[in-house]
Amino acid sequence: MAQHRIRRTTAKEDEGITPEQLRVAREWVEEAFRAGQPAALLDQLTTHAPPTLPAVVEALSTMARPEAAALLGQIAATTETKGLQKAARRALYRLKTMGVDTESVPSREPRKPALEVPKLPVVAALASQIDFDGNRALYIARRRPFSGLVFVSLIIHDRRGVIECNAFPVTKKDLIRMVADIQADDRLTHIELPPTYAQQLVEESYQRNLATGTPVPRDFQGLRDLLGAPDTHWDKRPIYQVLSPEEIRGQPVWLSQAPQLLEVKELQGWHLPPEVVQKYREEIKRAADSPLIVSQALQQERVETVQKRTLREIFDAETCALYSARLEEMAYLLWQTKRPDEARRALASALALQGEGVDPSEHLFLRGLFLRSVEMAEALEQQDPNRVAVAAPRLWTP
Repeated sequence: MAQHRIRRTTAKEDEGITPEQLRVAREWVEEAFRAGQPAALLDQLTTHAPPTLPAVVEALSTMARPEAAALLGQIAATTETKGLQKAARRALYRLKTMGVDTESVPSREPRKPALEVPKLPVVAALASQIDFDGNRALYIARRRPFSGLVFVSLIIHDRRGVIECNAFPVTKKDLIRMVADIQADDRLTHIELPPTYAQQLVEESYQRNLATGTPVPRDFQGLRDLLGAPDTHWDKRPIYQVLSPEEIRGQPVWLSQAPQLLEVKELQGWHLPPEVVQKYREEIKRAADSPLIVSQALQQERVETVQKRTLREIFDAETCALYSARLEEMAYLLWQTKRPDEARRALASALALQGEGVDPSEHLFLRGLFLRSVEMAEALEQQDPNRVAVAAPRLWTP
């Protein structure tokens, strides 16, 4: 009676293996093992017309010994037949369940195509500040296959995704000039980004297009392939490579100074849309016009109550996460532009919006942002454009 069970396989090469073929294959392999020539087995399998390879693989799967695992690894690594590769890997797994060490068996190396397009580097990556609505400009220059450079410019939005893009070929000399011109634009601040992080921003933005149903620009799909995917994934934003969150949390002074951020050039235009604060303005106006006579202290208390309720309504958990991410990005921009104190205040404000139990009404930056937005809405209503002018990211063109 045979001392092993024959398991049925699904690979086409194993279909139709008869008990006789399996017996012959097992005897042939065992004889080779007894002769002490396991290294020569693979050559014999391919040159001396032994029993069919599928039968040999099936036979090896029943032999709980290291030599069988090694031979199966060689078959999986050298055969070009996909079905036989799968059968050999299944056989290796079967031996592993029988207690045979298969970890040291070499895996199959991927076969390189005859004409392999080299992986081309990103040679420049820049990003602008984020505007009040979540837009920013992103520029990526990458070498093209076989010749030249391509310069890709995009506008990305932190809720809707990629909303604008274009690309054109450039020379190295052109690229140097263009990067200098972009950085010299005093209307917006631009910084260099780690190339892989810039690629990740593009991919994350595209996923937002898909999630929100926002149409991508006409030429984006081709540019997405050209930009490529990052080699490494950034679990945290770049600011955490230069500043420690533990250190920032340990110094509450940075968070207490958060309102000063609203005076920073790049954040002076941040505000909430007028329609977002309209309900608050109307409620405050009704209270002020009320015929009831109340003390100034009580009136101020009512205003504070309405403010807190409105802040909690506007800045729900999703919006708090959005502003936390914006402040992290701006913290890195401030750090890269040699403003470390402002960067620490921005990161402190971002960290205060993370975790459970966040109360937006007590967040000093959000509170200041809200009050500014109310003032800007009133100025807009009074048609005072000087108080509502803001800089929005736009694509730089040569």
